[in-house]
Order: sequence, then structure tokens, then C-alpha cells
Amino acid sequence: MKPGDITGKYDLVFWDFDGVIMDSMPVRDLGFVEVLKHYPAEQVDQLLDYHRKNGGLSRYHKFKYFYETIRGEECTDKMVADLSASFSVIMKQLLVNKELLITETVDFIKQLQGKVSQIVVSGSDQTELRYL
Repeated sequence: MKPGDITGKYDLVFWDFDGVIMDSMPVRDLGFVEVLKHYPAEQVDQLLDYHRKNGGLSRYHKFKYFYETIRGEECTDKMVADLSASFSVIMKQLLVNKELLITETVDFIKQLQGKVSQIVVSGSDQTELRYL
């Protein structure tokens, strides 16, 4: 697709962040591994499998799934909030790496700049997206 295929036809373009603008899934894998490092590796691997198959679901849902479905334990909002806060710190440290940007997408976004409105949509934490 070329910018000319969009300009004049559309007023607005939506961009997904994870996997479209940035190849962030491997980094998110590392985040889950780090945050859950005190749990059995087999259980963490189960979460990683779930995470990869359900990339659009929020980390909050995934942490709840980890406790309730994988571990068979009750999961409180505080537990999810604590894990999510630790995960967020890791994401802010690792996702600033510009090498994770998908060059073709970024170039296309730049070519469309000023020609059509563009919005980034994501299941990622909004505070982190604004930070990046």
C-alpha cells in the first residue's frame, strides 16, 4: 500500500501499536518472565503461551488468568495491580529501544503525516504508550 492509496479516500487511519508500529511481543514475554520469576517455570510458560495466543488482551486480564486458571488461586485486584506496576517498570525500560520500531510502518506514518489524521490504538497501558 502507498500513501496515495489512502489520502483522499480516508479521513482517519488507525494504527495498532503492538506488532504493527513496534515489535513489542518478545519484550512483553521478557516482562512476564521477570515479574513471575518466583513461580514455577512450567506455569510461567503456560502464561506465555496464553499471552502469545491472546496478544490483544490486557496484562491485567493475563495476570488474573495466571492466578485463577493456571495456579487455581484467588486473585485480588491488589495482586494484579502490584504485578502490573512491576511489569510497567520493565516495559518502560525496555520498550524505549528504537530498534524495536517496525521501520516500514514508521516510514509510512511519516509519509501520511499532515495528509490524513492518524490515531494509535492499543490494548497496552495508556500511561506507557504516552511515555514512549
